[in-house]
Amino acid sequence: MAIEIERKFLVAYDDWLKVKWRVSKDWKSIVQGYIRAEKGFSIRVRLVPPNGILTVKAPMEQSLCRFEAECEIGYNSAEKIVRNFCGKRTITKFRHFVKSSDKRFVWEVDEFCGRHHGLVIAEIELDKPDRRIRTIPQWIGREVSDDLRFTNLSLAENGLKLIRNEICLPKQKKL
Repeated sequence: MAIEIERKFLVAYDDWLKVKWRVSKDWKSIVQGYIRAEKGFSIRVRLVPPNGILTVKAPMEQSLCRFEAECEIGYNSAEKIVRNFCGKRTITKFRHFVKSSDKRFVWEVDEFCGRHHGLVIAEIELDKPDRRIRTIPQWIGREVSDDLRFTNLSLAENGLKLIRNEICLPKQKKL
């Protein structure tokens, strides 16, 4: 079982599309469904062609940290689980990868689709909870790491209704 340490931010500008360290061909289409969730624990299934991935997450006392266990289950099995057991508790997104300017970390930029269209969130996984991010890109907006309304589980259960007034499509930065 691994420990996930992650910070989340809203994306304020679409400049991330132009970053020279962006790995343009390195993106994933993700469909993610939740089988069960309660009291900080969740069981989800992801369809990331050509794979299916089952993930169990559990809370930890330390902020930003969660226990995470993943195993590959095969795409067809994952697709059946999402279709038969997740109902509307799903999200669809494109995940893009942008290296940090010091090239030590990679920003995962999620462009949400379907009923979550318009939401763009950037996440950065860290090696320890108190790791300082040396340079936060200008296209990064407000941090939402501790705001439970921005978790993928909350988005799957509630759509955008809890955050509708707090998001907007990233805009081109004015010079």
